[in-house]
Order: sequence, then C-alpha cells, then structure tokens
Amino acid sequence: MDTNSSEASLAQAENETNHEESHCIRLSENVVYDPQKAIVYAGINAYNRAKVWGDLLCFNHAVGKRFEINNHSHSKGYSYDLTVFGLESEDLQRLADSDLTKHPDTAENASWQPPKRQPQVLSPRPRVCQPGDLAVGDLARKDDGREYRIIGVSDDGSVVKVLNEDEMEMAFSVGTLYLVKKHEFPSKDDTTLTPEILKNEQTDPPSLNIGSPVIIHSSRYQGLYEGKEGVIATEPSLFGVKVDLGVDKPIFFLKDEVFLSEATSA
Repeated sequence: MDTNSSEASLAQAENETNHEESHCIRLSENVVYDPQKAIVYAGINAYNRAKVWGDLLCFNHAVGKRFEINNHSHSKGYSYDLTVFGLESEDLQRLADSDLTKHPDTAENASWQPPKRQPQVLSPRPRVCQPGDLAVGDLARKDDGREYRIIGVSDDGSVVKVLNEDEMEMAFSVGTLYLVKKHEFPSKDDTTLTPEILKNEQTDPPSLNIGSPVIIHSSRYQGLYEGKEGVIATEPSLFGVKVDLGVDKPIFFLKDEVFLSEATSA
C-alpha cells in the first residue's frame, strides 16, 4: 500500500470516529458520555485505579450494570478508558465531578463514600446489687420485673430476706436483685413534704384501715394513679395494701405510696 493510500485510510477512520462521537457529550476533561449507547468513558492513567473505580460503580454502589477497561481513551492525555454501562444521569455528573486521579476512598471523592454511622446510644444496663447495697425497707426487683420488700439482711450482706406482694417470705442472693427504691425516712423539717405526708407522719402508727379514704402518690404503673383518691380495700400488711380506686379491682400499692386523705387526717 502506498503512502497516499495509508493516509487516506487513516483520514477515513478518523472521520468515521469523529462522526461516531459527534453525538457524545463531554461532561468534564476526562469523562465523555454516549447517550445513544448509555455508555460513559472515563479517562484514567492507571489500570489498577480504573479497576477500583469500576468495582466501586458496578459492585459496591451498583449504579452501573458492568464495566470494561480499554487501553485507549476518548480523552487526550489519558492511557485508559473506564467504560461503564447503564449509569443514571445523577451518577454521571457525580463521576464527572470526581477526581479520577485519586482512589474513590480519598477526601476528594467523599460523595462516593458511605455516610459515617452514628454511634448508637444504649441505655446503661442496670447494675445488680452487691453486698451492702440493700437494707431493710428497700424495694428491689428481679429480672422478671417482680418487686420485693427487703425485711432482713444477712451479716455479710450477701443474702436478703424479702416479702413479695402476696406477703410470702423468700430469700435471695443479693446478686440476683436490682435496687428499685431505697427506703426513705422523711424529715419533719423537710419543707418539700406535702401536707398529706406530714399528716401521715404525725399519725403513729398511720391508721390505714379498711374503708379509710386515701390519696395515692406513686410512680408505679407508669404513674397512672398519681394523685388519685380511693379507699383501703384490704387489711394492710407489712408489705403494702390494696386500694379501691373505682376500677375493676383493688390495686396494690406499697405503704409509703398510700397516704390518708386530708378529710380523715383532720
């Protein structure tokens, strides 16, 4: 083939290439998009880096259907084209805005990195009681949520004697219990005491008899009965008492949650 024929063939090939690429859109210096074929050509100078970007687009993020790496580029000055099929328009622009001279995990390409997970704030697990944590009068519970009033403690504090709501005596290792409430000994000089509590403190012992009108001050049962008035429905026990509040059946409260109403205490 003579020189003229070779030049003609090259010119024809160049014309065909230019004609083929006339409908392509250059999105950046090294990113070209062919909308007719839904293909994007990203010029990259390092084969391994091109593969990392291809894996990111088609596997990690799955925004592309597949990719190829060609050892020529649609962009001048680049050795390879990362050819990606099936990118959507928003991902095309994101790729065009990326710094393909660097790996996708660098700060310059933060838009391709997954958002940082916020640490989950967990409520601290309640601490089981240790010897010395519980004293007579304290309220404790087990894992099943059942509550017990402490009525005795061993000399070394490792075992406690308790009453359940049915007045049954039991004994538990202190390490199986969680403290619910320390027994409080309110002071008469405490100005925060309510009139009902002061009147109860002046009654020795408190006259919680069947039929006595009372008022409830308790956060038990999600505080549903706080401030409610009712009457004593059963004979008070060492652990507590059941109060008729006008609902289906009498409700159990601890003694220090039940106070004589003002009318009775007057």
